[in-house]
Amino acid sequence: MTEAELLAGIQRKDSQAFSYMYEHFAPKILGYVLKNSGSQADAQEVIQESLLKVWQKVQDGKYESQGKLKNYVVSVGVNTWLEALRNKKRKPTDRLENKEWQLADEGNIDLHQKVEKYKSLDALYVALGKLGEPCKSLIQLFHFEEMPLKEIAKQQEIEYGSLRKRIFDCRKKLKKLAQGVIGS
Repeated sequence: MTEAELLAGIQRKDSQAFSYMYEHFAPKILGYVLKNSGSQADAQEVIQESLLKVWQKVQDGKYESQGKLKNYVVSVGVNTWLEALRNKKRKPTDRLENKEWQLADEGNIDLHQKVEKYKSLDALYVALGKLGEPCKSLIQLFHFEEMPLKEIAKQQEIEYGSLRKRIFDCRKKLKKLAQGVIGS
């Protein structure tokens, strides 16, 4: 199917045009999402959302051909995935807040223990703020986002075999910084 035939098919709301788009354009988007820390489910969602965005833009007459339609569809897919990643990065703060609330209900622990625990927790947060990269990212991904080590290795482009050692070393740095905060 030529690009002109495909665009005409989309205008006619031809299901064969959508099938053609899915068959010919989806693999590129799938590959991009999988290479950039996405799962198969993420990729399928991005593919469908991207194809629908393009479909709607052509239907509304807002698509202006500035090159090959395939390149445009793939760029919409890439941007859709990058937007999803940005949104995922904002969510850890919500998850952290939930954990803080869970810590608040500790029942029979006496007041002195609670005060000491919260001082330690505050010191950890201050120390985390002072911790440099890549340690800060590794600690946040592993402990707060609870991301599996294999995914962290892939995302941060670190060899899986050395990742445990790096996280261990980062924890030591964080502990030392936290002790410095408590001591001051």
